[in-house]
Amino acid sequence: MSKSPSSAVKRLMRDWKEVLDYPLEYIYAQPYPIMNNGQVEGYDMYNWFATLLVPESVSTCTAISLTLTFNDNYPIVPPNVKCLSVIAHPHVFGSYICLDMLSVPYKYNGTWDSWSAWSSTYSVLSILLQLESFLLDKYLYSKFSVIKNAEYKELIEMGHDPKNAKFWPWAPHWGSINSQIPTALKSSNEIGNTQILRTKSSKSKKININGSSTATLDVIQSEWKGASSTLEVLSSLKSNDNQFKGEKSSKTNTSIVMINGKPMEKITNTFGEVVLTQNQVMESLRHRASLLNVKPTEIVSYKDLKFNHRLDIMKLPPEIIREIFSYLDFSDLKSGVEQTCHYLKGIASSKAIIQERELICFHSKVTFKEDTLGIGLNVEVKPNGYVDNISSPMDLVSRNAFYNDNAVKSAWGIETKFWIPIFINKKHADFELFKSSVKAIYNAHPSITKEKSKTYSDLFNSPEVYIDLICKIMNSMIVDLMKGEVHASIKYLQGYLYFHRWLLYILEIFPFTTNAIERKVKNFVNREHLRNKYNCPNLGEFLILLSVLGPANLNWDSVKYAIVEETCTRNVLWAVKMFPELANLSIEQPKRIEKTWKANMVSCKLLMFHVFFLKTVIEKEHAGRSLDEVARLYDLNFGLSPETQDGQDLEELVQVAIFKNNNAQDFEEFLEYVGLDEQLNSREKILTFLEYCVKTSEQRRYHKVPPNK
Repeated sequence: MSKSPSSAVKRLMRDWKEVLDYPLEYIYAQPYPIMNNGQVEGYDMYNWFATLLVPESVSTCTAISLTLTFNDNYPIVPPNVKCLSVIAHPHVFGSYICLDMLSVPYKYNGTWDSWSAWSSTYSVLSILLQLESFLLDKYLYSKFSVIKNAEYKELIEMGHDPKNAKFWPWAPHWGSINSQIPTALKSSNEIGNTQILRTKSSKSKKININGSSTATLDVIQSEWKGASSTLEVLSSLKSNDNQFKGEKSSKTNTSIVMINGKPMEKITNTFGEVVLTQNQVMESLRHRASLLNVKPTEIVSYKDLKFNHRLDIMKLPPEIIREIFSYLDFSDLKSGVEQTCHYLKGIASSKAIIQERELICFHSKVTFKEDTLGIGLNVEVKPNGYVDNISSPMDLVSRNAFYNDNAVKSAWGIETKFWIPIFINKKHADFELFKSSVKAIYNAHPSITKEKSKTYSDLFNSPEVYIDLICKIMNSMIVDLMKGEVHASIKYLQGYLYFHRWLLYILEIFPFTTNAIERKVKNFVNREHLRNKYNCPNLGEFLILLSVLGPANLNWDSVKYAIVEETCTRNVLWAVKMFPELANLSIEQPKRIEKTWKANMVSCKLLMFHVFFLKTVIEKEHAGRSLDEVARLYDLNFGLSPETQDGQDLEELVQVAIFKNNNAQDFEEFLEYVGLDEQLNSREKILTFLEYCVKTSEQRRYHKVPPNK
């Protein structure tokens, strides 16, 4: 029985596909082929070779060779990268390349320095990009020279012969790359060194364009310096117009041949013969079709060029079309589908299509269709054992990578203790997996929930523990989101929406819970004694419950006064700590408003973001929708909110809101944002309101009264 590939091999196979999908201009790498009687029977995925093309202005040599050696711990540990060519470079010592991204993270003054070191989010493509930029840096050109080409046994066996301008490995796309590639290199086409097998020709292939003209594959013979002639396939327009009537048409024949175990396309006509990969043939067709303004959807397959068949997909629902598009490469969407019509362009360029392709594990690169994706969590507790904060670096990591590959560190080295799945859509969601994650967190930190009346088994068959944890996670994300860094804030917004979807799902499988939440919110508003810290320990977590009560007509305006009053009452503790004189109500405090704002602005700004999410996302964008409809929109967009009704990206609105909140200048601006500027429309009314909050805080013993009062 054959052994299944290790996680390192699986990851390297994905890396190789990425290298082929995103070809680089000057550098290429591939695993070493395992040969048997001249045929490729496999690849040594742990040993890669790379070729870096060097512009002629730098050196008399045209390329340098490198090797990348991996082990079973990849991608947790970086590969060993060596330079096989002898070069003079200020950061290359012998075969050793001094590159930060290839170094293992280390501790400095007790802290891990992970920002400039290796991260498992890097891939072979990342390394190649860095090597290309690093070794060909313009600043270093004058200090860089190649002394001796690589003469490595494995390279020579693959036909590597620098003296005759033949290099291995050779990128598939370098045969037709632009003039920046040295002339001598253009002659080293890998196919030119391979025996072409003769097979029977098939019929010629043509592309019908609008019924009036035809694009035919023609083979043009070209001569290059110091090399035998080779052939380049071009798509040449053969029109039925009068200007071409006297021109002799060249019949083009094609057949499939096997070269080194790979199927190749052999094309012949009166000009000559060429062997190309099938991808190169299609790329040639696409390129020519784009020049002729031909709809790329007419190029269906290189094997069947009857392109006058078009499927009318306009009647299909957008989600079905998106599912079809998900099987296309991103380049096909951009250069193909988006060029057809405005309708399909809108679907192909939608957030959902882009989002789907970004839903991969940063460590193993598996997609959400291959494994359940989640995030790593850390739980911070207070000295009394109660949960203070739940933080996450918000890097998507698969369950298998976290538990089996020990990928417990984030992309930038932040170690996490727990893992919890995100909700992308119903197909991806696994409640039993979610439940096991919640159990693991609860076992370590029982204070994640206030529910103490149920047995252990009953606890996880009821909604309270899940809702309590979800609200804690979402509230913690708002704290991190408000830090304002653009990239980070977008990640935390996405995380917030993933768990908002989990909240909707909990209400779906425990339908009676919605009524319980509605009663809790109404009690908070109507019964002052039920809004204290005992009954409502965290206002941020409580506010999240409002996001699922739209159908019950419980919106921000219906609770705003009670929420703001309780927020300001709890904030008295921090205001008095900073300004003890504010606790004394017997003496007039003319600067009470300004001092209160200074002491409590962080808390006020967090409340402002809660208000933004409730009013902008929930009440405006989802107005009139049932919870099922909101959930379906999430699922159609892979866990994210669609574009707003005004056609704006929610991420952009969040950035504007964060900027506005962080730049709020005074208490009056805060009151205007939360909608109390009409009720508290004068300085006297605001002072009276704040003094009332001090009295209430004292009565509830939120703060200690100074002994000299």
